[in-house]
Amino acid sequence: GLLAAWMLLTTYFFVFWARTSSADMLNMAGSLFAVSWYFDKKQQASGMDYAVFFMILALTSLCKGLVGAMVPLLAVFVDIVLQRSWRRHLRWPLLFAVIPALTVYLLPFWLSSHFGGEQYGESGLYLVYKENVLRYFKPFDHRGPLYTYFVFLPIYTLPWAFFLVPALLALRSRWTSLSLNVRWLIWSLLVIFLFFTVSGSRRSYYVLPLVPFAILLTAEWITAAPSLAWRQWLATVVLIVTYVILFLGMDVVPAWYYSQVGVEKFAVQLKREAAKQRPWPTWQVVMLDAETKLDFYLQLPPDTRHYSVIGERETLDASTITAAWPILNDKPKNTIFVTREQYVSALLPYFQHYFMFKLEQPTHFLWQKKAVINAPVAFIPIEKKS
Repeated sequence: GLLAAWMLLTTYFFVFWARTSSADMLNMAGSLFAVSWYFDKKQQASGMDYAVFFMILALTSLCKGLVGAMVPLLAVFVDIVLQRSWRRHLRWPLLFAVIPALTVYLLPFWLSSHFGGEQYGESGLYLVYKENVLRYFKPFDHRGPLYTYFVFLPIYTLPWAFFLVPALLALRSRWTSLSLNVRWLIWSLLVIFLFFTVSGSRRSYYVLPLVPFAILLTAEWITAAPSLAWRQWLATVVLIVTYVILFLGMDVVPAWYYSQVGVEKFAVQLKREAAKQRPWPTWQVVMLDAETKLDFYLQLPPDTRHYSVIGERETLDASTITAAWPILNDKPKNTIFVTREQYVSALLPYFQHYFMFKLEQPTHFLWQKKAVINAPVAFIPIEKKS
């Protein structure tokens, strides 16, 4: 378990999704929490233990969808079948424990339908049905091929996929010597994998809830044979190397990079440059397809005007720019226009009496063409001093 925890923390896509603002990691955390709670309480579960278990399922389902309940329920079902513990759990306390969890799950939908106002026109429960049940059986989008998870499960377990593959291949020869708990892990991985594969809607990152099961199975294979010490030695080396690479790639390098050319530095220096003429709060700002994160760093109000492009960014030129951004023909006073480097040549004729502000790109970053063309640029009006 300790080895699996470190392996999970050095799995690239686990770290990648942990650093994004999405509900997928909440879904995975809730699923693991529910399974852990079950294994901790299953021998002598009380009515309160059941209630907590179902409450975890309810809160997890509110984060991402019903898949947050299905994954732990499938894992628990496999254990109950292997342990033949139906009679131990199919009791009245189990049924009563569902009621508070169901209430908590349905409460947001009831509140939104009664207090959502006239503008709230969707049925929340219908959307749950549409995004979970209907999408599963009759998908309306995200129709990945049947082999999607055969490809992405190994990818999502990198670098530990190099250990996962031999661990899976060794199952046939090891099966008779495996404990019941290890067999539960294998069957759970298989059943949940089939559950996702049978679904008509498939996307790469849907495989995330499977990753901890795969990593735990891999860790079990590494530690299963004490005589084969090379497995643990190699796993330790991979763990240390991967940890260092991820730490540098996810923490050190991005922090250093954005200290050189990031939008945060641009926002600080733009405010400083604009304040040379008038205090920053007195300026208005118009965003011409600028990066949305600049709104945060510039602390712009919600009513800031944003203009997007018509079609692809690459097609916007001097002949189509006026149609996309009509504000250029009647520019308001005391207004700073923020855009991207790739639009500068087309915008220069409209800002002849403006000062163009941008950060100088260090020469060692010029190989990143995408970063250069998306670099923020601001046009500050030059005010005549009396």
